[in-house]
Amino acid sequence: MPAVKNVRYVTKRELPTVEDALYAAEGLTADFEERLQIAAELSGLSIDDVRAAAEAQAAEMAKKSTLRITSTIRSNTGSAVVVERRRTRSVTMPRSLTLA
Repeated sequence: MPAVKNVRYVTKRELPTVEDALYAAEGLTADFEERLQIAAELSGLSIDDVRAAAEAQAAEMAKKSTLRITSTIRSNTGSAVVVERRRTRSVTMPRSLTLA
């Protein structure tokens, strides 16, 4: 009978990224300041660092969200309208902190 090996299992623990922490905090509360605090605690960063990341993420999401409306008129088939909307995870910020 083979000898039993002594195996030690190690669990690797990584803190979530700021984006993941903000996304998780968004589902927990509607208050922006509480979201920042939750995300800071989850990611292990300061609230100021998380606030800067949230503002950068909001600016990036504003650039990425697109709305495209295409209308084509074909003979004998009437008109066809295609509406395409692409949205990704978003960070909602209070109006006082939104970027201009």
